[in-house]
Amino acid sequence: MIRQRTLWLAIIILCVWNIVLSVILYEESKEATQGVINNTTVIENEVNGFSTDLTKIVKTAKASTVTIDTGLMQGTGVIVRQDGQKVYIATSYHIVENTTMIQVTLDNYLAMNATMIGHDPVCDVAVLLIEVDYQTTPITFGDSALLQDGEFVLAIGSPLGIDYRGSLSFGIVSSKDRILDLIVADHSYFIQMIQSDIRLNSGNSGGPLLNMAGELVGLNTLVVKSDDAGGLSFSLTANELAHIVDSLIANGEVVKRDLGISVVALKEMANYQKSTLGIDLSQTSGLYVSDMKSDFIGANIGIHIGDVIISINDIPMSTLEDLIDQEYLSTDVMRLEILRDGQIIELEGSFVNEDDQTDSGR
Repeated sequence: MIRQRTLWLAIIILCVWNIVLSVILYEESKEATQGVINNTTVIENEVNGFSTDLTKIVKTAKASTVTIDTGLMQGTGVIVRQDGQKVYIATSYHIVENTTMIQVTLDNYLAMNATMIGHDPVCDVAVLLIEVDYQTTPITFGDSALLQDGEFVLAIGSPLGIDYRGSLSFGIVSSKDRILDLIVADHSYFIQMIQSDIRLNSGNSGGPLLNMAGELVGLNTLVVKSDDAGGLSFSLTANELAHIVDSLIANGEVVKRDLGISVVALKEMANYQKSTLGIDLSQTSGLYVSDMKSDFIGANIGIHIGDVIISINDIPMSTLEDLIDQEYLSTDVMRLEILRDGQIIELEGSFVNEDDQTDSGR
């Protein structure tokens, strides 16, 4: 009798525990489901917020964007600086070359003649000057070195001229530091560009490329058009544009100690890529020289393909922008620390006598 009661008691306890366990599991499942719903709501809120931020970016950036007309060419420009009544506008040089008339139309529909104060045909940049008696909206420069492949970007321009001013294109960065080998005036140059899938049309040249903070990260420059390629748009980086703008405003010309080399940052390389190139896996800083031109400074001072540039003028080289910064410094001597075949060597070039040196030809 005692055993029978014990058995029934055990059965009752198991049934109660089963009911309690079922309730617990149900509540946990309900909470998990609710968590998914909440997460979905958060994602939707982020998307909605993204759209709102994008409209704010457009409103501000359009005020910094101008339309350019030379009678022969139409394009876009961006206000980069204002000093008193002087307003400086960056655009693509190919829009305004070989012309005596440059008309700029601002976002407030005011049209006026502009003067070109300088240009850099290699990077296809010109700086224009207009004068106004009110405050304009110069664009805010971002750090293009911080761009990442896959990041969203926005372009503003006047495709086909002023009737379509303020047209927008939206896309992603395909490569933040694509090196193009371009022919300018029968001479070949390596130029760093931002490659994106943004749709650029005739008239978009010279317009701003913006990140999602509304900062200028590039100047839209060229598009590859062929039956076999589409969605290949290129923009000069904002960091290099800043150097060019500063030089043109200050001196009317650009001085760049162009080494004539194409490099890849080691920190961007995977281990298997380093192994293939014979680079020590522990080496994480420096710039690998993947290609070079024989008629530039780099070859003159002894740089070889396969070298790793560790520093220039005692400044560590970590990104392509580090190299470009040093190339634009107007120093008489350039000292390089190179890693070659596992050994550190030093190279030096002197530019006191410009007739004996080959620079960018600008």
